[in-house]
Amino acid sequence: MTFVGASDYQLGLQTARDLLKSLGGKGDVIILEGVRGTSTSEERMRGFHDALKETPGVKVLSPQPGNYQRMQALQVTENLLQTYPKIDGILAANDAMAVGAIGNLVENRDRDSRELSTFRCRTGKVNLSDMDRSCRPVRRCSLRSLLRGAVI
Repeated sequence: MTFVGASDYQLGLQTARDLLKSLGGKGDVIILEGVRGTSTSEERMRGFHDALKETPGVKVLSPQPGNYQRMQALQVTENLLQTYPKIDGILAANDAMAVGAIGNLVENRDRDSRELSTFRCRTGKVNLSDMDRSCRPVRRCSLRSLLRGAVI
């Protein structure tokens, strides 16, 4: 039997690099993790953290599990934004969690921004990156254009 699939480590690494580049190598980010202890989540987080090592000007405020679930990610993001009202970026370990994060950000989107993936969040702009592109709401509602970048 043969398996053909993506490297979760490379997905995490490239997604984080894209976000960190968009931040100019500095800022505060939160991470929406998958299910802790699973190989998919562990490899993506390893990629995220390796990219963060390349960018010492970026600080991770709080990595929290969203367990690859949109509603859980929405709640986690809402709680994190209450604790950290000024963030610069969100790394989401899959697109379903990115959609959940968008639920907290889209109403406050910076309408003057040329970047559709940049949102106003209380006192600043927030960049959001995710991966996978398997979530129906992302495809159906064309929320793809709201994301900074994605690795498929």
